[in-house]
Amino acid sequence: MRGLLAFLLASLQAVQPSANATAAVASQQSGSAQATASQKLGPKEQVGQLSPGSFVKLTLHNNEKLKGTLGQVSADSFDLQVRKAGKTESRKIAYDDVKFIMPANRNATRNAFIALGVVAGVVVVILGVVLSRRG
Repeated sequence: MRGLLAFLLASLQAVQPSANATAAVASQQSGSAQATASQKLGPKEQVGQLSPGSFVKLTLHNNEKLKGTLGQVSADSFDLQVRKAGKTESRKIAYDDVKFIMPANRNATRNAFIALGVVAGVVVVILGVVLSRRG
């Protein structure tokens, strides 16, 4: 029984760093986006640094917020593939219409929830073992 409890505690400690790593990656990406914004690059230069197929978040000057996949890039605009109601539509966005653009990580939130679920599961198992030993 002690072996099982030791194994569960070791598993909990092994999962904890992966949750911290997920948070660190999200923080690092946020920091790199802030660094890009602080360098005062315009939308055209920011899009030029990204490769087609990159997932981005952007805000237009009319305060419309969009998330999508970067498509074809031209001299005065770029295409953004946006999913709406299960369908993908392509929108041509002029650089002059863009207030703010940054690369986005699709999986950061999902990964954080997975890590949280694993930790919660391990805690429930440990509590179940401890409570069953008392009764």
